[in-house]
Amino acid sequence: MRKRWIAAAVALVVLLAPGVAYAQARGDDGLLLRAGGNVTLAADETVETLIVLDGNALILGTARDVIVIGGDVELTDARVDNLFVASGNATLSGSTVIAEDVRIVDGELTRGAGVSVQGSVIEGGEVGLGVAFGVISVLIYLGITVAVIVLGLAIAAVAGRQATAAGRAITEETAQVVLAAAVLVIAVPIAGVAALATVIGIPTGLMVLVMVLPAVAVIGYVVAGIRLGQIVLGRARSETASGDGAHPYLAALVGIGLLQAVGWLPVIGFLVAAIASAAGAGGLGLLAWRAFRARPAAAAPAMVSEGVGVAT
Repeated sequence: MRKRWIAAAVALVVLLAPGVAYAQARGDDGLLLRAGGNVTLAADETVETLIVLDGNALILGTARDVIVIGGDVELTDARVDNLFVASGNATLSGSTVIAEDVRIVDGELTRGAGVSVQGSVIEGGEVGLGVAFGVISVLIYLGITVAVIVLGLAIAAVAGRQATAAGRAITEETAQVVLAAAVLVIAVPIAGVAALATVIGIPTGLMVLVMVLPAVAVIGYVVAGIRLGQIVLGRARSETASGDGAHPYLAALVGIGLLQAVGWLPVIGFLVAAIASAAGAGGLGLLAWRAFRARPAAAAPAMVSEGVGVAT
């Protein structure tokens, strides 16, 4: 039952942050993280920290810290400083050396004759599982926060004016933004699913559902964060008037940071994040629609002017 709970929690983390689900540095010092699958550390590979969530690990190489939650781990001729296993079994064989401690929570330890554990071996208990999973969840969320803030700073650098304009639309043209958000959140997914009904439309439908909508949601979240930061700093109108709003770096840092802080709260955080994403996406959609409608109107006078010039 406990493993199922871990698997469900890990799956939720993976769905919310697919970019964090599997990041590894092969053969170099760093972090090797695997969520929802098995991993093997070869004999010639070295990592600082190996974390496996809801999967099994085979360790043949060298690692400073090994953490396995919801799976089994086997160490053969490995060199590890610390080993922590929760809701899984650990098998140590060959000439494996554990330089410091081994901690097993809700699992069993099998230790071969040639294995050397130079620190303590602690088995049993269930409190450590919640603590370990909580720590890992915090680290993953902090990683997501850093990634979103970096994205926000990048958008502030290359499209600061557009992001500011879309953010202002959220509070100054709320009705239009809600309508645009409804189109993006309801109509576009329906169109994407409908496209899957035909062979020709499958690639388009998949692109809309898997790539376009998630990207719009994330960028919309950033736009809402920038707007929130401007409101908190009281700089939305002054920046726009002075021209300094082209690169709202501080607003992005403050606003996204606040959204991420609220996002950690259960239920409320999810609702706030969903509303922020929809609002920001609606603001972007409204600006895009107005830009699309403005093109024909701008092109018509230019064509008339060119015709008059030729006639003259």
